[in-house]
Amino acid sequence: MKTLSAALLLALTSVSAFAQTTPAFTSTCNEGSTYRSNTSTKRYCETRDLTLPSPGSQTLTIDGEANGGISVKGYDGNQVLVRAKVSTWAATDEAAGQLAKQVTVKSGGNSLRADGPSQNEQGWAVSYEVFVPRKTALALRTVNGGISLRDLESTIKFNAVNGALT
Repeated sequence: MKTLSAALLLALTSVSAFAQTTPAFTSTCNEGSTYRSNTSTKRYCETRDLTLPSPGSQTLTIDGEANGGISVKGYDGNQVLVRAKVSTWAATDEAAGQLAKQVTVKSGGNSLRADGPSQNEQGWAVSYEVFVPRKTALALRTVNGGISLRDLESTIKFNAVNGALT
């Protein structure tokens, strides 16, 4: 019985330690959309999760592009965990869904950004929820999107046009 109790206690401790080092994303597609135009009334949303190596002593650059917000939270892990929320809007549900397939989230060279088709009567945006090792240096940019920072111990450079900083 003592062996079983000790094994159970060890297993619970391991699960607890794993839960403490693996943060949970909170960004979902259930949050309201603020993107509207006179001709684009249908919306589509999906999330994409990525795991990147830590940039170490180099700076991680995140470009929120137009209409994308950035939330960065420090944690005690050694990787960069990313949830990219891709939102599109168009005249029809089908067009909004097809547009999302054309939006790519790119990571490489310690940078994260999205690319997609030009925006005319329809549009897209990508917002990021990112967990980084606490001492990761950051360079962040948004236009019409906010920047949120929490639990970081690093150098942070940012440029937010028409977006709040918390």
